Amino acid sequence: MDETLKKNAIILLAAGLIMMMLTGCGTPMYSLTDNEAGLIANYCANCVAKFNRFQGDGMVFVVNKTTAEQQAALTGNKPQVSESEPEDDTSIEFDDLSGGPILPEIPDEYFEVSPMSIGEILGYPELQVICHDVSTVAEYKEGTYLLLTPSEGNAYLVLNISVSNPTNETVFCDFIAKEPQFFVELPDGTRAASSGTILLDDFYTFQGNVEPGMTEETVALVEIPQTAASNLSSVKIFLGSQGNSTELPLIN
Repeated sequence: MDETLKKNAIILLAAGLIMMMLTGCGTPMYSLTDNEAGLIANYCANCVAKFNRFQGDGMVFVVNKTTAEQQAALTGNKPQVSESEPEDDTSIEFDDLSGGPILPEIPDEYFEVSPMSIGEILGYPELQVICHDVSTVAEYKEGTYLLLTPSEGNAYLVLNISVSNPTNETVFCDFIAKEPQFFVELPDGTRAASSGTILLDDFYTFQGNVEPGMTEETVALVEIPQTAASNLSSVKIFLGSQGNSTELPLIN
C-alpha cells in the first residue's frame, strides 16, 4: 500500500511540474523601456556589422540574385569578367556651377495647389497635418542605433510634421498605403522630393491610431544640395499622394 501511495505521489508531482512548464508561472511579459529597446537595437546592429561579410559595401539594395562579386566572395574564386561587357557606371553626376550633385527634375504638377485639404489627399479628412519646423543637418541620427547620411554634396532638409485629430473619434492611419511624398521648392529655385526611411517616426511609414484631441509627431527627410541649405527663409512644401498634391502649411 505504501508503495502504491508513493507512486501516486510521484505521478501527481510530475503532472504538476509539467502543467507549470506548459502554462508558465503567471508572470506577465516584460515591457522594454525606450533605452532598453535602443540598447538591444544597437547590439543587434553591431552583431550584423560584425558578421556581415559585405559590411564594407555599406547600404545596398537587396536583390533576388547573387552577383558575380558576391559569388566570388562566397566561393573564393575570382569572377570572370567579359571584356565586351560594359562597366556599370554608378558615379554621381555633379553640377559644374554649384559643385553639388544634380537632382532629378520634378514636374510642375507636383507644385500645384489643390482645393483638397491635406487630410483629404491622404484619405483621412478628419486629420490636420502641418509642418511646424524646418531645419538642415549634415546627417540625421536617431538615438544611439541609427545614423543616416545623405549623398556626397547633399544635406538633409528635416521636416517636423504634426498629425492632429481634432474630432471626438479615434482615427486609424496607414500612411504607407497612401504612398505620400513631400516636394520642396527652395528660394533659389532648387526642387527636391522626400523618400521613405527606416526611422521609427517617419511620416511615410506612420501607422496607428490617432486618439481624439491628440497629436502624433513625425518627420520627413529631403536631400538637398549643401549649397542651397543656408537659405530656408521662404521654402515651399507640398504633399503629394494618390495623384493629388497641395501645399503643406508651415507654422513656426
